[in-house]
Amino acid sequence: AEEQGAPQSGPEASNSVPAIWNHSEGAPKVDIVMQATGVHGWNISDGWINAARKLKRLHRVFCPKSDWGDLHIRDDDGLFEYLAKPQADLIILLGFDWHSQMLHASPRWQERWNNSKIVKVLYIHESIEDNCRLFENDAMKKAVASAAGCVDAIVYNDYTDRELLEKLHDRVMWQPFGIDDSIFNVRKKIEDRIGRAFFRGKTASFVGSTKTYEQRRRLVEFLQEKNAVDLLQFTEGPVTGDDLANDFNKYRIALNFPTLGHNFPSRVYEAMSCGCALVTNRTGIPQHDGLFTDGKHVMYYSTREEMLEKVVMLMKNRDLAYRIASEGGQYVHKNFTLEKLTADIITWIDNHIPEIEKRRNMQRYISPGKLADRIVIDGVIFQLQKQRPAGIYRVWISLLEQLAKSEISNEVLLLDRGGTAPFIEGIRRREIDEYDAMSFERDAMYLQDICKEENAVLFISTYYTYPENTHSLLMLHDMIPEIKGMDLAEEQWRAKAKAIDRAGAYLSVSEATKNDFRKIYPNYADRMIYIVSNAVSDVFRPHAKEDTDRFKREHGIRRPYFLLSGSRMGYKNAALFFRAFSLLENRKDFEIFCTGGAGELEETFHPFVGEVKYHVKYLSDIDLSIALSGAVALVYPSQYEGFGLPVLEAMSSGCPVITCTNSSLPEVAGEAALFVDEHDVGGMLDALKKIQNPELRESLLDKGFENSKRYSWEISARNLIEAVRETRVRLKGASPNPSDPINTSGQIMYLLERNKEDKTLLNAMEQIKRMFFDRTTFEEDALVSSEKIISHMNGKVFDLMRRGSGSNVVDPFWYYWLGLALTKRKLLKEAFSAFIKSIKRFLKIPGYKWRVAFLAAEVAYRIGEHAMAWELLTQFVLKEYPNYNEAQQLLKLLENEMQSGRAGERQAHPRVRSGGPDIRQILKDIHRLTAENRSEQAMEDVSEALKRYPDSPDLMNVKGELMFHYGDIEGAVAAFTELVRRWPTYGTALNNLGAVLWHAGDTKSALKHFSAALKVDPENRDAVYNLGNLLMSLNNTGEARGLYASYLSRHPDDDEMSRLMKVTELKLGEEVSQT
Repeated sequence: AEEQGAPQSGPEASNSVPAIWNHSEGAPKVDIVMQATGVHGWNISDGWINAARKLKRLHRVFCPKSDWGDLHIRDDDGLFEYLAKPQADLIILLGFDWHSQMLHASPRWQERWNNSKIVKVLYIHESIEDNCRLFENDAMKKAVASAAGCVDAIVYNDYTDRELLEKLHDRVMWQPFGIDDSIFNVRKKIEDRIGRAFFRGKTASFVGSTKTYEQRRRLVEFLQEKNAVDLLQFTEGPVTGDDLANDFNKYRIALNFPTLGHNFPSRVYEAMSCGCALVTNRTGIPQHDGLFTDGKHVMYYSTREEMLEKVVMLMKNRDLAYRIASEGGQYVHKNFTLEKLTADIITWIDNHIPEIEKRRNMQRYISPGKLADRIVIDGVIFQLQKQRPAGIYRVWISLLEQLAKSEISNEVLLLDRGGTAPFIEGIRRREIDEYDAMSFERDAMYLQDICKEENAVLFISTYYTYPENTHSLLMLHDMIPEIKGMDLAEEQWRAKAKAIDRAGAYLSVSEATKNDFRKIYPNYADRMIYIVSNAVSDVFRPHAKEDTDRFKREHGIRRPYFLLSGSRMGYKNAALFFRAFSLLENRKDFEIFCTGGAGELEETFHPFVGEVKYHVKYLSDIDLSIALSGAVALVYPSQYEGFGLPVLEAMSSGCPVITCTNSSLPEVAGEAALFVDEHDVGGMLDALKKIQNPELRESLLDKGFENSKRYSWEISARNLIEAVRETRVRLKGASPNPSDPINTSGQIMYLLERNKEDKTLLNAMEQIKRMFFDRTTFEEDALVSSEKIISHMNGKVFDLMRRGSGSNVVDPFWYYWLGLALTKRKLLKEAFSAFIKSIKRFLKIPGYKWRVAFLAAEVAYRIGEHAMAWELLTQFVLKEYPNYNEAQQLLKLLENEMQSGRAGERQAHPRVRSGGPDIRQILKDIHRLTAENRSEQAMEDVSEALKRYPDSPDLMNVKGELMFHYGDIEGAVAAFTELVRRWPTYGTALNNLGAVLWHAGDTKSALKHFSAALKVDPENRDAVYNLGNLLMSLNNTGEARGLYASYLSRHPDDDEMSRLMKVTELKLGEEVSQT
């Protein structure tokens, strides 16, 4: 608070209120907005009303009402209308972040808050970080991020939230809880009270977590065993301030136990103000514990034994209890009344009105068409990495801070995705919708509309987004997906490819990335690439020994340690370090510190660590720099980097570096690191030994400092500005990029939304997408109702979707919805084809693909494709949803018709495992002939059977197997290829095609088909067996082990797979030993 110019909540602070602001002619008036949901204690609700009233500052109280989980407010008590023309100067929003989310979650409310002239203060009474950690989700962080974008200042209670909130807002103040002294006061002399300790509060777990109040329950049980506490019954529901005050006035001693956060709850201040001698836990946070003096204002405890000792001491020593109760009560009434805290907030705001006005001018919502030419920067990376800011997040903060100080700052507009962008003074911003990679084509249309509104002449994305038509300058961070063989069909990499294609020029973080791009994308050789290198902030610097010693104490580090930064799996190649470390003779003299990546050390590394102590932590930039300063070395064995920012961070912090000789790493590290080959365990072992040499370490430190001077954000920003200028000149007058064809569900939905057409259809599409992607509870009635609406789509939308269908359509919803419309129009064969295409695309997306399979089965039945209907029902629908009544009925209908012969002579029969008496017997006879080595007769019989049943996938599969048995590899490949073409989800055929291709020497194609078989059916044991053996033959032992381990987690009794698992483990051990 002191650092940010806020008034102190201490003995010297004043209750005076300055004369400021517009409406009140010298007396600022205050509005209070209560929480829309929940039941809240007096001192975080009505107590604030009393305080403002006593200060003669209260103007109006708003009591919005809603239920928890509502998307929209049920009753806003006139707030929305009032904000358009407010009559007060300041509005305090109590619990607005978490308990009134429906007042800030929608663009409508966000725009109203941002356009309102009243000064808005968010009062946070929850512990954000602690709650997110306890419940293992970030819902509360998301809520506070949304609320922060609507206010001018934030007041918070839990000091541990400081770092989070300072990232979200530039005006924050820590303020402990307070009390309404008109309610919480001494009503009964202490000598007339019960001379024991008491507690009244929640002890039961709640909100689905047994961890809530766990420590509190144990302490209560301990004191009850010692008969040292009276536990007053706690009941959920409204409790008045008088009820609580009367409780405190009955007892001499009050107890406080650990709560959900690190702060002191309002109970502490309430008990003291009512004249109780308080025994409370130390929080471990100096700012909280320093509010009171132990033995003077309160009695602190850290252990249960100390707690018991102090409770007994106060019960026996009446004078001590009287003294602490008196001094503590006077201290709270002097420093922590809500009247004083309200006055402090008003004074703090008054001191910062110029900064608030400046921030408003830059952060206000921007009306379309009012700006000059703009350079629009999409801050999408701040959304994508909001939970765990990584390198690219930090890179763009630094570049934007430099742009804010540059001559083009007034031309820059930052697009803030869902309120996730940090506040950067000097940069205007506009809040827009969050990005969804699954609908990147829709996002391109959305961005184009924004670019048009803002008169954008150039668009820059922080991470692979693009507008449809506006010229763009794209930052190339790396070529990892392309070089490391990732699935480029995934939406995020398809979006990258499209953004590359649409860009008029590129920014590259290194020469290495530039060269890789030129090799991989030669068709863009005529487009300019500008180098805008990464750099590090002044936070990364050498730190004093006292800082590194403190860091070691805080994290329990007792030995020298090697530091690993970032993810550890995949191309990050931490296995190279762990394998070498396990061979280091003096490894027990060291510890390992990992920052970034998974929250726990992956099990695959445990055998290499042994008894050596390791740490896995997430660190702020300053703590990371301190950790680097104290490390033996940063070990960064990556197999590929676009830049390699951790290398530069280490060198700037005074830490030697061990890294690899690939990609950009030699370019960035220069001659200031120890280099090893990315596969050379022996080389890494040698480097771990060398780095222990003091003379070599000093030499590397000196070289590292000199090397780091080559990079700075000032230089990078100048290069960026030059690239912007040149690109604008070169593209001036050039034709805009052509629009994409309309062939995704997101584009269709955006057209409906933009043109305000058929809202019912749009809502139906949105509901289906939520059910598929969010995996919400399946509500068949709601799904069928939405499908019916979509099937009745108007002719304009239908014609657009029908024309847009083609081989380049990869969106499963497109064909799903088109299939519904085609079925309604009785174009059944076309509908069946659309549903099948949708199923193929849904194989890669979690969701209710069995529903689409059922629709396809219905259509297949209607057009006489009974074999396909059978296949779909048994292998997709009932396999994933066995209790689906409609599917069971359709299957029974198929069986009855087959048995009665009504299926017709042309009817193809179902697969052997699915039933069908005729074909079952044929297959049984063929297998018997094969077992008797009568393969020629078997081939004749299967060929004859295929004349009767030409569409039987099982007969075609058996024919392929017999051809392979005869040694006709080419014929078998052709047979299985045709089978897979006709039945792309037939797992047995995919596996068999992989087997014959492997036999033919085409291992790449074999891998592809084994993997495809497992995507169709992860339980396909033959495919697991074959793929594992193929991976072993290619020396991909680790991947084979992972495959077997995954299968065994579901089938632990499979002895053969267990044996194969042990083989992989032995082979991995041999590789380490040989190295």
